[in-house]
Amino acid sequence: MLDWLKSRNTATKGAAPAELVRPSSAYAHRPEEHARRPIVVPDRPTGLAYDPGLIAEFLDTHQKLVYLHGHARSCAAVGDWKGTSAALGAFRIELTDHLVSEGIRLYVYLKQSLKDEPEVQAQMRHFATEMHGIGAAVMKYLDAVRDIATETYQRAGFIEQWDQIGGTLVQRIQREEKVLYPMYQPFSPS
Repeated sequence: MLDWLKSRNTATKGAAPAELVRPSSAYAHRPEEHARRPIVVPDRPTGLAYDPGLIAEFLDTHQKLVYLHGHARSCAAVGDWKGTSAALGAFRIELTDHLVSEGIRLYVYLKQSLKDEPEVQAQMRHFATEMHGIGAAVMKYLDAVRDIATETYQRAGFIEQWDQIGGTLVQRIQREEKVLYPMYQPFSPS
């Protein structure tokens, strides 16, 4: 980028300052034309477009979440509470990003694409509501063990509770991949 900037400076060294700042007549601001410009309304509906890589991205995120869950558990099992804390922090970030992405990129798209299929849309809404509840419960637990590296009282029962969260997480992931993600298909708006 600096090379481009240097070449630009050398190309304009001999030019008068007025020539550098004066717009060409083709781009000069003309308020009278601006006021007459018609408003263009797009002929396609607004909304989220289908992303062919979205489900692969979500599957990758699921693998990361399962890995981070297992890593936090492994660290706790050997008493590495700093490692546990770091893994929990990474898990929180990954889960938060995933929930936001699913909420916007998946559920909003499904809502618009399934508008003519009320039964399927109801099933999708059930998934969204359920995931909101699971996400809130996991975040509440992560808040409760936020200082696990330094607060020994937070370590009591951690592995058992974390295993329960992991079981719920794996079940949810399997159901999403089997039922919810196949709903994500390209559609032609009517």
